[in-house]
Amino acid sequence: MFRRVASGDVTRDSSDLRASSRRALATAHGVHVGMSLFLAWRISDRNFADALSEFELTPRQYSVLLSLAADQPLSQTELVDRVGLDRSGMGRQIDDLEQRGLVERHRNEVDRRAHAVNLTDLGRARFKAADAAVQRTMAEVYGVLSEEELQVLDRLLTRIVEQR
Repeated sequence: MFRRVASGDVTRDSSDLRASSRRALATAHGVHVGMSLFLAWRISDRNFADALSEFELTPRQYSVLLSLAADQPLSQTELVDRVGLDRSGMGRQIDDLEQRGLVERHRNEVDRRAHAVNLTDLGRARFKAADAAVQRTMAEVYGVLSEEELQVLDRLLTRIVEQR
């Protein structure tokens, strides 16, 4: 809101200036936070991919193996939901992992249209070794944060992800 002061000049009301400043600061801070998140993701992603390259795995393939190591057998649809890939992308990942002997697919006995996916012994061993390397790498990347800070960060990022 504008008002005329004794000199005849028109100025903004101070409450409008404060609100405007808060909006500008929130926007600038939001951009800064977004950029910081992006840069932190790039560092984390690069280190994650480097740790997996020794095991000839991509982050997506690791995610498939991680899901199967936690709970198997899983259908391809369940893997799509857990990993966040589309159906064709998941099919390609499973095809590649199957060709390399890390997973196996079997027709689901209850629903013949579906396939159950399991880790093979080789897949379980490869995942275990890769997971240890990933844990070491992530400990280095996030080692600058205390356990409490990591928990807060995880909670905040989860809240952002879940709202979308």
